[in-house]
Amino acid sequence: RNTAASYAILSCSQRPAATARWYARFVLNPNGPSADAIPMMCMECTLANESSKIGRNVFTKAIETFNPETDVVIELGGEDAKITYLSGGIDQRMNGICAGGTGAFIDQMASLLKTDAAGLNEMAKDYKVIYPIASRCGVFAKTDIQPLINDGARKSDIAMSIFNAVVVQTVSVLSCGRAIEGNVAFLGGPLYFLSELRTAFKNVLNLSDENIIFPQDAQLYIAMGASIL
Repeated sequence: RNTAASYAILSCSQRPAATARWYARFVLNPNGPSADAIPMMCMECTLANESSKIGRNVFTKAIETFNPETDVVIELGGEDAKITYLSGGIDQRMNGICAGGTGAFIDQMASLLKTDAAGLNEMAKDYKVIYPIASRCGVFAKTDIQPLINDGARKSDIAMSIFNAVVVQTVSVLSCGRAIEGNVAFLGGPLYFLSELRTAFKNVLNLSDENIIFPQDAQLYIAMGASIL
């Protein structure tokens, strides 16, 4: 899993079927049948349609199997974001139209600080102040960030402000007023690799450590669900 080739597969939300094959072949059952025996599934297509039971099953299967105590799932991908409520029936909400507040947005904002997502995460660990930054669109966010850079704002503060903007975008747009409470699971590449993004969600949602579910293979859960199905 630490090779560049496998990282490229695992980090790309547009190739979930390839990730499912890889996960089933080399993680779940390395001595089992060939990965080619696993049916191809276009999970992004089904997940984009809330009426699709297949998409919902793929997304929730791993959570139901490994973390049945979960009430809400927050998943950030490279170019989409999802909030799935599990209590009282499955209610999944997805932003698949705009990349605002997703991994692509974080990469774009990191470039303004002449770093990458990992570097942005390290900067954010030393933050003192959070500034309001628009995350609906990268263009609007740049107009908020560039003046801060010009005025000499600390990079650590700008970095954490970017993560905070992602949280506000996700919660305000996808929750639509419904409370995010109970046990909350963090899934997807950005939330897996960026500890300070998880911290931002924790702070905004006022979550305790006991209510946060952060699986060891959080970036692989959709693939795990597909493999199980």
